[in-house]
Amino acid sequence: MARVFKPGERIGSYRIVRELNRGLMAISYEAQPPARNRVFLKQYKSPSIRVPWYRDYLNYQRLLKDRIDSTPCAEFCYRFLDFFEYERQYFQVFEFLDKSASLEQMLERTQKNPDALSDKQRLILARVMMFGISTLHRHGIIHSDLKPANLMLVEDRGIAAGYKLRIIDMDFSLLVGQRAPWDGDCGYYGTPGYMSPEHLTGQVPQSASDVFTCGIILCELLAGQHPFAHLLNDEDRLRIAYVAHGAAVPKLRPGVVKELPNAPQVAQVLHQCLAPTPSERPTAAVVNLILCGKEPSAEEALPVALPADLNGHVGPIPLVPARPEPATPATGSTLPAPRVPPARPMRTGTLVLRSEDGKERSFNVRTSVGRDICSYFGSDSQFMESVQFILDRQEDGWFLIPHLPTRNETILNGRQQTERVRLEEGDVVGVGRESRGVVKLPLTVSFR
Repeated sequence: MARVFKPGERIGSYRIVRELNRGLMAISYEAQPPARNRVFLKQYKSPSIRVPWYRDYLNYQRLLKDRIDSTPCAEFCYRFLDFFEYERQYFQVFEFLDKSASLEQMLERTQKNPDALSDKQRLILARVMMFGISTLHRHGIIHSDLKPANLMLVEDRGIAAGYKLRIIDMDFSLLVGQRAPWDGDCGYYGTPGYMSPEHLTGQVPQSASDVFTCGIILCELLAGQHPFAHLLNDEDRLRIAYVAHGAAVPKLRPGVVKELPNAPQVAQVLHQCLAPTPSERPTAAVVNLILCGKEPSAEEALPVALPADLNGHVGPIPLVPARPEPATPATGSTLPAPRVPPARPMRTGTLVLRSEDGKERSFNVRTSVGRDICSYFGSDSQFMESVQFILDRQEDGWFLIPHLPTRNETILNGRQQTERVRLEEGDVVGVGRESRGVVKLPLTVSFR
């Protein structure tokens, strides 16, 4: 159990003023450095020093800090001042946001006092939020845990919104082109009610995942209601609504409509943010332009180009290592060159599942597959669990991992699967009972 520091105690050069919050992952304090200006000090309970990827996590945080500090992202994120270890625990230090409240707190205040945020302020904050998120995306950062509690409003009566917006809690944000240290060890972090379909199905979050969550927050800001409010206590129905694009087109607040000449278009783009498939969602930049009454160009509507990582790769780190050329005998050698057997093709590209009626679904990263994803293929998905099996992408191919136990068996080429198995072109995956020869929802595997 993590030690909780008391007021007056010191953590390195920082003196604790008071405890602010005690959460599942961290404990936060108001603290005083030698310079006497207040700071926000965060003591991590997770990851702990015992986690195998702890050291990689520290380096990942340094890379994230460098990327924010060296780009316009710094205009929207709260300042990351310092990080260090003390008593075998990890600490981070941030600027102290005085005269501030989270968007979550402000929205709660409006329930009692509707004037706490005017409709004009709501619209300005929506525009600022989307510009900030589009800036993060443009520089290869995916927040991955957006929610109103992670958007701080700092009072500033000198600007029209009345508040500066600061994005916080980026501890498990993702750097495009850098594999997260926790990838494969635990899930991707998100908050119930604000997770994207990718979070819920075990996929790696992407910029479109942030856009999905932004769509939820924008509905709260501009329409006054969470688009899935009636389902937040029923995770199974919520998942179904996500996959079915089950949220209604939001009805914007009357005061917001007055501020927006293109109000119908704004309502439609908010609905589009909640599309179940990432490729169907607009980019954050497009959402911002439409909120500002501008028409995005064809170029602006394209996904953000990915920056090169530290090794010079552009986009996601390749999962397939370069295959070395076979060695040749030295000049003048009398020994024959060794016979090199033909290499088995490494199926590490996009995996495609195709149903008998020609419907296809593509996978590029490790994904938990169950009834929600497979509902696209037909009603036989009802025979699956919420997670029936996992499609796991590795350097040497794609593998199927049965999720045990399940009500019905995971079937591969007519045989029940209970262990991890490599997938090949033409394999048929389904659900059913081997002993009865029953296979429901047969899906054929191919690669691109």
